Formats: sequence, structure tokens, C-alpha cells
Amino acid sequence: MPTVSNILQQSMRQAGMLAIGQTADTNTLEYVRLQAASMKDSWKIQRLFVYQILQRSLTWPASTTSRTIGSGGDFSVTRPDRIVSAFVTFSGDEYPLRVLRQREEYDAITDKGAATEIPEYLFYDTGFATGTLYLWGVPSAALTLLLNVYQDLQDFANVSTTFALPPGYQ
Repeated sequence: MPTVSNILQQSMRQAGMLAIGQTADTNTLEYVRLQAASMKDSWKIQRLFVYQILQRSLTWPASTTSRTIGSGGDFSVTRPDRIVSAFVTFSGDEYPLRVLRQREEYDAITDKGAATEIPEYLFYDTGFATGTLYLWGVPSAALTLLLNVYQDLQDFANVSTTFALPPGYQ
């Protein structure tokens, strides 16, 4: 597996910043790593570095309207940038949720506390450092929430990190 350093130096050669056989010094590599991490971060919003859709399974407690998601949240998992689709499982069956993309759509619901067996809508407020998930109607029993979220490439932690890349991404 290549390291971040290998990938960065190969990119620098392709950009004409390094000659074949030449290696970058530590300070230059760290500068280029920070620039690459910043570029990757902005590209993932456009799904350019998303290589799969990952399904997260979360247990949603009864009579609960909202839960936080992200490191230290009610669901302490990686905070998703976007939820592609969502389902709830109830009595062994999966029921799709309509994912509301705009806050205004969720705000238009007048009775946000209405209880039901099977929720119909999910709204995801992508706040930072944790996001907030809202279900409507509010489930009367605990259920499993399945979230299909973008999974992007791992971060460039440092230049010696080994990097596993899916085909076509190096």
C-alpha cells in the first residue's frame, strides 16, 4: 500500500514540481499534505471522493423526536455530510423514510410530537460538530434506523500514513 508521502510526491512529479528521482523535503511534504487535505475536504461535498454508500444501523428509542449524530453525540459515529436515503425497520419489515432536504420542509410540519408506529419523514440538520436527526411521526416503540450515507476516502493524517485506495482513486 502506498503512503501519503508516495501519493503526494507522485502528484508533485506529475505537476512538474519534482523531477523524476527527486524527493521532497519534510516541510514541503507537510505543506502539500495540508493543501491536499483541504482540497479533498472541499471535493467531498461534490461527492468527488465518495467511493461508496455506507449503511449505518442505529437504534432509535421510543417517544424520541430527535437525536444527535457525530463524535460524542447520541449516536457516536462519524457525522455524515449527507444522508442519501433512510429506512426504519419495524416487526422485521423495512419502511422507507422521505428524507427532507430543506429545514423549511421540516418546519412546515405543525405537530412535530405526533406519535405513530412507523415514522414517515427524516430531517437531518448537518450542524457541526454533531448533526441532529429528526423523525416525524415520533415512534411509539423503539426501532432500527438505517441511514445510507456517503463514505469518503480516509483523511491524510500525516505523510507516513499508509493509504488503502479503491481502484481508480490513486
